[in-house]
Amino acid sequence: MSHTFPGHVSHAPTALEAIRRIQEVVADVVADMEECGDPPPESLSDRRYSGNFVVRTSPELHARLVIEANEQRVSLNHWAVSKLAGSKPPSVDDFF
Repeated sequence: MSHTFPGHVSHAPTALEAIRRIQEVVADVVADMEECGDPPPESLSDRRYSGNFVVRTSPELHARLVIEANEQRVSLNHWAVSKLAGSKPPSVDDFF
């Protein structure tokens, strides 16, 4: 089940104060959930991930990425992972 914080609005003069207020709101919501016997959701950073997910794209973008990967002499997967990570994917030529 997904939990949101509808109607919870707060303003603060500084980023640090805003974070403190957010922590208070989250703590209050979690306490309310526990009182109702509803366990809080697992933290996204504590979950285990498989490393696999599907990305849907247009046929044109798919073709362009395949061409780019082939030009760099790397797999489409390697090319896509590097692009998603925000780095220039290394080509085979970088190793020789």
